[in-house]
Amino acid sequence: MHKKELKELIRLNIDEALKQTKEYLQVYAISFVYDKNAQKRKILKEKLKEYLSIIREENKYYEFLLKNLDKIKNEDSLDAILNKLDILNEKTYLYFNAICTECESSICMHEDRNFVPFKDFKTLKEREDLKEETIALATSFYDILNYFSKDDAIYYLVPRTKFLDNADDFYGCFVDENEEIRICMPYIKDKESLEKCIYLYESGILLYHNLNKNISNKTYDMLAQNGLAKFKEKQLKAF
Repeated sequence: MHKKELKELIRLNIDEALKQTKEYLQVYAISFVYDKNAQKRKILKEKLKEYLSIIREENKYYEFLLKNLDKIKNEDSLDAILNKLDILNEKTYLYFNAICTECESSICMHEDRNFVPFKDFKTLKEREDLKEETIALATSFYDILNYFSKDDAIYYLVPRTKFLDNADDFYGCFVDENEEIRICMPYIKDKESLEKCIYLYESGILLYHNLNKNISNKTYDMLAQNGLAKFKEKQLKAF
């Protein structure tokens, strides 16, 4: 079902981009007749370029989801992302369409005014949070193991990892009565659960290499958070 939907969204985006381009070019042509000032044409050209760049970025999201559809286990999380993208797409279209309409009006009325309305939202290219959420959907436990594979500690930790569903109070990394490191973590289904898994494995690896050293919990937390930040940075670059 989602495969067909994603392909349709890509097609609709292309159609929408062509429609918007046609409207912008029409206003651009009109400006040569009614407005000798090239400034409006320059702005119009820049805004069309910006809009098309955003549409390409959105299709990149859909293509990524399509490519990794078999890795996405939580349909509710996927639907939530698609809904967010749809809402943002509508805002983006209306904003850039308003620029085109206002520019045409100012040209025909011979008004020398700012026709670019105030943008009260962040476009997709400015929303790193949505990118993180989308990447998280397609990140499997195997991907996490591959990420940590160069550290011997992960081979010790994996057999001592227990996955729990909806058990926030029990997630954690700790040493049991037998001096064994244990990790309880959530199944990966979204950005929050992925970050929890990475943080806990970062904590477990630190604990593995420093088990009998006097290191404060605050230091462990800081180092684990730094490790999580590096993981997110690497994922964003690979998108």
